[in-house]
Amino acid sequence: MKKILIIGCAAAGKTTLAKKLSHHLNLPHIQLDYLYWKTGWVDGGLGEFVEKMYKKIDEPAWIMDGTYVRALMPRAMKAELIKKVLPEVLIVTLRSPREVDRLMQAFLTQLNA
Repeated sequence: MKKILIIGCAAAGKTTLAKKLSHHLNLPHIQLDYLYWKTGWVDGGLGEFVEKMYKKIDEPAWIMDGTYVRALMPRAMKAELIKKVLPEVLIVTLRSPREVDRLMQAFLTQLNA
């Protein structure tokens, strides 16, 4: 699996899980907040964000975290295990920070199986 999309509510642990997976899988981590927000948390605008995002999703491998629902479909279509429609798309949805360690352990167990 080379493209993993992690979505969830604010402060659910998306970035924490993405960083851990990035380290374990040796895949680049793309944090969507860094694509959207300018220095000082200035709104970069949806148009500029989408342009940057399209460049990133075309890269050969990534772990991407952030919800940004208005721009979800292009990312979901490039990821590698979406409801078994595409053979290698994984989307992880987090509801709380407590799920991060449990999901991380389950994911690593599956990789080693």
